[in-house]
Amino acid sequence: MQEEHPDDPLKMPPPYWEDSGALDQFIRSMEMVKDLLPALADEINKIEPLINDYHDRRDNFGEEYDPEYIEFGKITGDFMNYEASIASYADLCVLMGAISVETLINKFCVYNLHREIAETLERLTTPEKLIISSALVGHPGVKSRAPYEAVKALTKWRNAFAHGHCIDRPTQSIHRNHLRKNTSGIRGAHFSINILTEAVNRYLCIHDYLNEITQNPYVVDVDDFEDTTKIRQILAEIQAYSFSDIEYFPYSLERQNENTEVVNQPLKVE
Repeated sequence: MQEEHPDDPLKMPPPYWEDSGALDQFIRSMEMVKDLLPALADEINKIEPLINDYHDRRDNFGEEYDPEYIEFGKITGDFMNYEASIASYADLCVLMGAISVETLINKFCVYNLHREIAETLERLTTPEKLIISSALVGHPGVKSRAPYEAVKALTKWRNAFAHGHCIDRPTQSIHRNHLRKNTSGIRGAHFSINILTEAVNRYLCIHDYLNEITQNPYVVDVDDFEDTTKIRQILAEIQAYSFSDIEYFPYSLERQNENTEVVNQPLKVE
């Protein structure tokens, strides 16, 4: 027997919203990156004198010294593992953030729009859902604002990643996307952190916009304050780390602020 739900969204809840689980993975992947950064900073401090000594030996003995870079690999192995782990968790964070954004918009539609409209919008792309649902509650013109650009960017990243494409190259051609003259190697942690922070800020931009325009307070109340406070706190802790001298190996990584305190302050949506 089909479960009955009210056609009028403002009469809900009940029923209550159940998340897909993507939000939890979004937050956990951020936490993993946050926890890896101090370990990476310690590792850089440990290997920097070892690498300097290594290069001195190569300068003295020439390229015959450690020709297969075995010694170099032993020195830098843990460092490389930290970088690879941060890259993996950053990618997971962006992917789960993009999925969580669609969940935010779906939840907004269910609790703000008539059931028939919400079900019809489900067939559209995520950016299209935002345009129409926003207009239907009295806020047209979102296409020229930051929340739309944020949804579009996250959706583009998710689609490229989900179809096995490199996210930093054009996706229209398989050859142009995947073929390179030289191997790219492990992605630097500074690049991974930039990807993560951009994605999290985009998520918060969309989240805060929907909370601003919702006509159903449940959209704001459902597990919302605790989750977004946690997201802002973790993001602040990640951004407390500063990369410098990234053109050198190893680069420098330092924590700039030991006392990070965050208030759940919505972003200014423009």
